[in-house]
Amino acid sequence: MPEELEKVLAIDLTCPRVLILNYPNNPIGYSYTKEELQEIAKVARRYKVIVEADEFYGLLNHNQEHRSIAPFYPEGTILSGGLSKWFGAGGWRLGTFSFSKNPELADR
Repeated sequence: MPEELEKVLAIDLTCPRVLILNYPNNPIGYSYTKEELQEIAKVARRYKVIVEADEFYGLLNHNQEHRSIAPFYPEGTILSGGLSKWFGAGGWRLGTFSFSKNPELADR
């Protein structure tokens, strides 16, 4: 995925970009490896991409320990998640957004 992301981002360097990473996915729980997240973070940093990491199912990933991209790219990551699925509160939506205090994120 990092190679494909780089190809797309290199096309037009003048527009702002947001990458939405939705993982682990539903219903099978596929998530990225630590190495994949590090590579995605390198590309995102190079092109100053804001990453919106939708990790709503992160607490429900039973196949492996869920890793967030945030430690690898804290200055450009917005985390979204919630408690509704983890607490089994179907029909209720209690969501959260978290991001660093880095002022650069607000300037993009």
